[in-house]
Parts: sequence; C-alpha cells; structure tokens
Amino acid sequence: MTDAPSSPASAPRRTLITGASGLLGGYLAWRRAQAGDSVLGLYHRNPVRIPGAACRGVDMTDYAALRAEIQNFTPDVVIHCASRTDVDAMEVDEEGAWRANVLTTRNLLDALRDSGAKLIFISTDAVYSGAPGPHDEEEFPAPLNRYGKTKRAAEQLALQRPGALVARTNIYGWNLRDKLSIAEWFLRAQQQKHAVSGFADALFSSIYVGDLHDLLEAAMAKGLDGLYNVACRDGMSKLDFGRAVADLFGFDTHLVLPGSVRDAHFTASRGLDLTLDVTALEQALGQLAPTMAESLARFAADGQADVQGQLRAGLAAEPEPEQARYPAPDGRVPYGRQWLDDDDLAAVDAVMRGAWLTQGPHVAAFEQALSDYTGAAHVVAVNSGTAALHLACMAAELGPEHEVITSPLTFAASANAAVYCGATPRFADIDPITGNITADAIAPLITPRTRIVTPVHFAGQSCDMAEIRALIDAKQAEFGTRIYLLEDACHALGSTYGGKPVGACEYSDMACMSFHPVKHVTTGEGGAVLTQDVALGERVRLLRSHGISRDHLTPEQMPGPWYYEQIALGFNYRITDIQCALGTSQMAKLPRFVARRRVLVERYNAELAGLPHITLPTESPERLSNYHLYTVRFDFAALGMDRKAVMLKLNEDHIYTQVHYIPVTHHPYYRQRFGTGPGDCPHADAFYAQCLSLPLYPAMSDADAAHVIACVRGLLTASR
Repeated sequence: MTDAPSSPASAPRRTLITGASGLLGGYLAWRRAQAGDSVLGLYHRNPVRIPGAACRGVDMTDYAALRAEIQNFTPDVVIHCASRTDVDAMEVDEEGAWRANVLTTRNLLDALRDSGAKLIFISTDAVYSGAPGPHDEEEFPAPLNRYGKTKRAAEQLALQRPGALVARTNIYGWNLRDKLSIAEWFLRAQQQKHAVSGFADALFSSIYVGDLHDLLEAAMAKGLDGLYNVACRDGMSKLDFGRAVADLFGFDTHLVLPGSVRDAHFTASRGLDLTLDVTALEQALGQLAPTMAESLARFAADGQADVQGQLRAGLAAEPEPEQARYPAPDGRVPYGRQWLDDDDLAAVDAVMRGAWLTQGPHVAAFEQALSDYTGAAHVVAVNSGTAALHLACMAAELGPEHEVITSPLTFAASANAAVYCGATPRFADIDPITGNITADAIAPLITPRTRIVTPVHFAGQSCDMAEIRALIDAKQAEFGTRIYLLEDACHALGSTYGGKPVGACEYSDMACMSFHPVKHVTTGEGGAVLTQDVALGERVRLLRSHGISRDHLTPEQMPGPWYYEQIALGFNYRITDIQCALGTSQMAKLPRFVARRRVLVERYNAELAGLPHITLPTESPERLSNYHLYTVRFDFAALGMDRKAVMLKLNEDHIYTQVHYIPVTHHPYYRQRFGTGPGDCPHADAFYAQCLSLPLYPAMSDADAAHVIACVRGLLTASR
C-alpha cells in the first residue's frame, strides 16, 4: 500500500475521536496527535491518557454533556469509534446494545447539528449476512445478530449527515488495555504454548489499525463521503489468520488447531463469510488496499517497534492514583480503602466554618446527587447502611409475624435488619458463580408469611432483578399478600443492571446504599434508602428522625413555630452536614472511581487467568459491576496451603486480604436463635471455604497492583 498523498487533509486540524480507550480510537488519537492534530479523545468507563492528546470522560448517552464537549472543542473532524462490541452479551441486552450503538450516534449527530465538522463513522462487517462473499456496498445488509443490527441502524443515521463517511471494517491491532484483539489473542496463546482453535469456516478481511488509519486519511484527502468497505483486498479464514500470526512471530503453527463456528455454541449468530470487496474504495482513492499478509506484516513490525508500549505510556486512570491523599502507611496494600483529595477536604472545611453541622443544606444536596446519579425519585440519607436496611424494613411494616428472605453470603446487617423488627430471616442459597441469590433459590422459601425479599448485590454485581420481580409478582397473586422487594445495594453504587444504574428501583420497592470508607463513595459512615414510591420515601424520612414531624400539620393546626409531634416510634439515624459535604464531593468522582477499579480488574484478569488453583470472578453481560470487591476462590487443598497460611504469606509481602463472607448461617447468634448452620446453603458454604478478596480500590497504584499480581502468581506457580 502506498502512503496517503499530501493534501490539506493532512495539515494540523482539530480532531475529536470517540471511544478513545478502545483499540481503534486509542490508536487513531495517538496517530493524529503524532501528525500534529489537536486531538480530543472521549472515553466512557475506562479513563485513558493518549500521548499528545487531551482525553475526557463523557457518557455519550448524556446529550447535554456531549453537546458541551462538542461546543467547547469545535472539531474539524469527528471520528466516531465508540461502540459496544461484546456480541454475545448484546444479544441478551437489547436496550444496552441500542443505547451504546444507536443512541450515542443519534446524540453525536444532534450535538454536531451546528457544526461543519467532517464525520467518519466506523461500522462493521457484521452488517452483512455472511453468505458467500466478498460483499460489496450495493448488497442489502442482512445482519444476523444484535451487534450488526444496531450498527446498521447507526449507519443509517450517520449517512443522513451531509459529507459523512461510513467505513465498514473489521480490525485488529495492539490494544491499550488488556483486552485482546484477535491477533493478540492468537499471539498470547503462542507465547503461553497453549493450543487454540481457529475457525476454518469463518472468513474475513480484517485490517490492521495502522493501515485503516492510512486509508481513512487518504479518503479524507480525496474528500470521500458515503458508504465504503475499508478493509484488506483479500480474505482468509481465522484458522489461517492464527497460523499466519504464529509464523510471523516464530511460533509453532501446529498449536493453532482447526475449529468450526458451528461447534462454538455462541449466543449470537455469526456470519461465516464476511470478506469485503474494497473495489469501490480502491477506485475512489486511486490506490490499492493492503493484502491481509501485508497488513499482518505491518502489525508484526509495529510489535517489534513496541507501538503498544508507546500507546500505553500514558495509560492511567484520571487523576493518577498517587494523587489521592493519605496512602496506606508503611507501604501496606489493604484490601480496600477510601480515596480522599483536596476537593474533599475543602468541602468538609467549608461546612466546619459554616452555620450548619447537621441536618442542613448539605444533606439535601447529597440526597439530590444520589437521585441524579441513580434516577431514584426519593432518597433519604442516614448514618449507616445498617440504618438504611432497618428503616426500609420498618417502612415495609415488617413485624414478628413475618419472614424475610435474603442471602447467607453477606455482612450480618442484611439479616439483622429483619431481626430488629422481630421477623424471622430465611436464607436462599447462592449461585456458585456470581455469589448472588436467584429466583430459583428464593421460590421454595416464599410462604404467606414472607414480607420482604432482600437480594444482596454481592461484590457489586446486581442480582437478576427482573427475574426476582416476576417471581414475587406471581407469589403475591398466589398468596394474596404484599411482598416487598428490597435491594441490599450496599456494594453496588456505580453498577448497572440492564443498562440502568443500580438504585433506580426499576424492579424493587426500595434499595439501600452504604458509604463506609471501603465503598465507592464514602461519608465516613453513612447510608441511604432509595425508592420511586413517595409514600415509602416519606415513611423512611419520618422514621429517620425519631418519628417526629411538623409536616403533617396545617398552618392552622400549629400552635406556634416551636411545635412538633411524634407520630411514630422512630430512631436517631440522621446523618450530618459534615458527612454529606464529603459525600457530595465524592459523588463527583464516582465515574472515575468505577473506571479505575475496572482498569485494575482488567489487569488482574489478564495476569491471573489460566493459573492453577484459582477461580476469578465472573461478570454477567447485562450486569455491569462496579467491582466493590475482587473476590477470587482458591482451591486451598490443591494448593497445599490453607487460607490462613495464604493470608499470612501475603501479609509478609504487605498485602492484606479479607474474607467475604462468613455465611450469616454460621454465626453463633443465628445458629442458636434460628437453628441455622453449615449445610443449610451448600453453595454458600463452598464459596466461603475458598473465597479471598484481593486488594482493590481506586487509589491503588499500578505498582501496587503489579506487586499483588506477582505475589499471587508466585504462590500459585510455586505449588506446581
């Protein structure tokens, strides 16, 4: 392939790139910054720094935020790379797929309505049917899966913009993060001497991102618009592709074994032949696209030149972890801890110098911040997560004649809240993969006495709330009794379920949060009850402050401004303005905190995967976790060390782990009062026998993460 001709398109310009934390967006931002462009890269959940480029976190489903970025930057060119590409996960998350691939494109186009910027939309070969190819642009799209369908819908939107260029492609390259492109995946397997399958019946024309960049620049120079296939000029099977990668890097091609898409049991259908005809592009540019062999050779050459190292040179959460104040003393790496910086200290200092210390304007401001983030209409902040659970149970009028179903794999407060009201706790066993209770486990425990079901979103990953809601609705109809669904979301602020924030209470009556220092947002100690039900919100607010109220009285009923009445037996569960000022400051950082945790989890997953005697946490596709905890399971028997020995060994290296959790059914109080014990919930017992939470918190530095990984790998590999 020849170099792109020089033209005004190659001159410095203002280039905005969406999806800057991804493979293509990150590479394009880096290349355009190298070329002298003023580059703004937008990312969503995974903070990134690209050498020479400015990068900002923006949720593109938030039109106002996106519009503000466009107006402030005034781009000449916008390259829209942001996309959700987890094909199988999208197949079961229709709304999430639409929001990520269609709504973001619609918002971008609306935000650009007053701008003359050139739009380049990156589409996919998955819009084609997979019938024998190669496929050209005149072929009517017939995508087989939701990924292809949503990208096709987004294409149609983009093509309505005058001058827009839509590029259908399939790419590979050197990732900024630990997610692997197909070429890197084959290469990683070779490096680890693992045999892997390549699909002999799946054909494509995948192109290296460096070549795609050059073709797009040539298209810009020619002023192309409309729809083009932008890929290699030939195709090959994924089996041959994997063997070509092995051969280029000097590995054993026999470790790439023939396989079939039909045997892979994917959730989403895949087209078998997605080779692309690039004749229209070549004729328009007056130059040839590369062959797959040529593109692979460039991938290998850039690997030799450590392009990935250059891309990753600036990779970090924003701000850097080391900017958090008060690192752990003595070089210790605890399992979790708060992030505090100067913004937080200033917020607290301002309250300390003001007129209100408790029950002032900062409580309401914090409640509003939680409402804005989650979408819950009513938020009542209290002095702990335990208080939130207790008040929620009281608002549901829980009493001694009732039962509450919850998880055994949780902190005792989840069950204690029921016992405070005199009710009897019942424990549903967990799913052994997620650690969450399921509708199947809950169903046999529901009786006419059941008043509340309290799913616990273990480690930050939501339970399947739609499934549990459907079960409760059916049981309410069967028994003719009211059953409240109360989310113990104390781990889950910043997580999503079905594309919506946990705490939105789409399926539940109430949700409870905690703001302990190891949680995502801290108020020192604190909690909140969230609900869409105005009556429940008012009841919780009343019970928070002794059950005392003035609001129930009309002005005519008030003897004077001093008057109030206790109308229910409540508690002093109030939170202070000091705490809420801290919480409001912390809420502004929540997206960064979640993003940093996910960066660290990606690194843990990449570095610990495949090691013996360890099982890593699993994230369900439709339930995005904030990763409050990174709880792994060790086969201690096979490892030849018990849990105490492993913890003490890691302590020697200044790494401090924790066990989440001793099942509630094991605690002496519950065994003596309710007759619970080991064996009641076998899956929870088995999980407890193996679990250990490794350090994970946003202020954790990359060096700390590397230290933890090295020590855990050392333990596991020494046992071989």
